[in-house]
Amino acid sequence: MVQFMHELFVVTHPHAEHTERDLVGGWFDSRLTPRGRRDARLVARELCRRREEVGRPLRITTSDLERCGETARILADALCAELRADARLREISFGEAEGRPNAWLSGRQIPAPDDDRLDHRGPVPGAETRREVATRVQACVRELMADRDHDHVVVTHGRRMRSGSRRSRPGRGRLPICGTTTTGVTGRWSLSRIPLTWRVGCRIRIERSSELVL
Repeated sequence: MVQFMHELFVVTHPHAEHTERDLVGGWFDSRLTPRGRRDARLVARELCRRREEVGRPLRITTSDLERCGETARILADALCAELRADARLREISFGEAEGRPNAWLSGRQIPAPDDDRLDHRGPVPGAETRREVATRVQACVRELMADRDHDHVVVTHGRRMRSGSRRSRPGRGRLPICGTTTTGVTGRWSLSRIPLTWRVGCRIRIERSSELVL
C-alpha cells in the first residue's frame, strides 16, 4: 500500500506577561508581551514557508490559556487554518501558587522523591501531579494523531510538554506520548518542534526528530 506522511508541529508560546513579572504560571492566565507577539509572527512566517507546497488541510489545537490562544490566533490568521482550544493542553497546575511571585513557590516546594516522581503532589493545595498532566496531554495528542485527514499544529506550554512527552523510565516521571508512529496501515506521522531560541534577533530553529521530546 502507498504510504503517506502527515505532520504534527509543536509550538510553545513565546514570552508572556507572567514571566516578565516573575509570577508563577500554571493555570494563571496571562497574555503575550509585545516581544511575544512579535515572536509568534516569526513562527507563523516559518510555518507558512514550511507549508508552501503542502496540499493537506491544517488544524491548530491550542491550550485554552490566553498566552497560547493569542499565539494560536496569530498562526491561524497567517495559515488560514481551523482553530480550536482544548484545556487538556494546559500547563501543569501549581494550585494556590499560581499568580504569586516565583519566590513564594520556591520557598514552599519540596523536591519529588526518586521513588514517587510521577505522583508527588507537593505541599501547595490544588497542584497537579506529573502523572495527571501527562495523562490528559496523551489523550489529546492521540486523538489528533487519529485524524488522518489533516496535518496539525499544537500550541502549548514548554513545562507541560516536558512533563508528558518523553519515553517512560522508572523513577523519571516520563510517559510516552508519540514518536514517528504508524497511525494505521496506510498512515505515518512526522513530528516537528518549532521552538524559538530566545536571543537578540529571535533566531528560529527547526528540529525534526523521531521522538517528541521538549
